[in-house]
Amino acid sequence: FLGPELLRNPHFIGAFGGGWSAGAGWSSSASINTGASAATAISQSATSSIFVVGKTYRVSYQIITRSAGDIRFQFTGGTNDNTTARDAVGVYNEDVTITQTITSVRVINGGTAFSGTFCNLSVREVLSI
Repeated sequence: FLGPELLRNPHFIGAFGGGWSAGAGWSSSASINTGASAATAISQSATSSIFVVGKTYRVSYQIITRSAGDIRFQFTGGTNDNTTARDAVGVYNEDVTITQTITSVRVINGGTAFSGTFCNLSVREVLSI
């Protein structure tokens, strides 16, 4: 079971408004985010009351196109709790257990500047039954 959506403006309505900020190389239109050799992040601030140490969260997104590089999702604090860097078109769902106090969340290249598009970003708590 999954809890409610935890990101503000997860579908990027109005581009990078609604709590998101984007570094160089990123653009957004009609809920599709485009990286053009993007070596920076798309991020939003977060608090420890939203993302709690020890809890597990399901991160989902879709890479629509990709011509170079990779992307991953990060929960950031003193260090990072990362998803796997992805470099292929597809839908990805990955569970991440938080190990630190979180101050922001972001989509960032996984080591190589990303050129491509992604959408349908979601972060929800995995609830125990």
